[in-house]
Parts: sequence; structure tokens; C-alpha cells
Amino acid sequence: MTDAKAQVIAECKPPVERQLSEMIGAREGIFRCDLVVPSHVATALRSKGFGVVSDDAIRRTLRKLNGKACINAMPALQGHGMGWMKEIRVWAIRNVPELTDATKGELKEYMLGQLGTGQTTK
Repeated sequence: MTDAKAQVIAECKPPVERQLSEMIGAREGIFRCDLVVPSHVATALRSKGFGVVSDDAIRRTLRKLNGKACINAMPALQGHGMGWMKEIRVWAIRNVPELTDATKGELKEYMLGQLGTGQTTK
């Protein structure tokens, strides 16, 4: 595929999809982790000049980009912007097969490892 054709294909994608794809590929901000939370994705999009993007629109876009919701909701991580929530639904954007079937404890350990180091723990 030529560079011109790749550029035309990329420009045909919706703006939110294009932006998320770029941010995930660059491991920018919250996307340095393999697990993301839709509300944090919305905040990242707002920082790039987007208005309000619904959680539903974010979930649909993550699905289009090969992300997948993890089967188990995990306990909220106190002190990581999720203090009022009891459980959160995280989405795997990398290492999808491994993470989508992980237990709550495994997800929590994985996410804490990434929040602390910015690197995958597995």
C-alpha cells in the first residue's frame, strides 16, 4: 500500500477514531498502559480539543480499534482518579487475549504495575 493510499484511508475514519488510534499507537498519556477506563479516555480526548464524547461512543471506538472489555470488573483503585467507584470496567487495548479473561486480582495487579512503571508487568 502506498503512503498516499494509507493517508486517504486514515482521513476517512471518524475524528475520534483517528485521534484514539494515534494516541494508542504513540502510547500517549493514559495509553501507555494496556488497560484503560472509558471515562479516562473521554478526559484524554477533551485535552485534545474534543467536546463531550459518551462512554458508549468510546466503547464502540475501542472495539473498532481491536480493544475489548475485560470480563471481570475490577475493584476501584483508590487514589487513581476512581475513588468514588466501587468497581470499574476496564478495556484492554494491548495484550487483549491475555487480559480479557483475567481475574479481578490479576487485573488490579497488572494495572497497578503499569501505573507505577508505565510498563507491562507480564
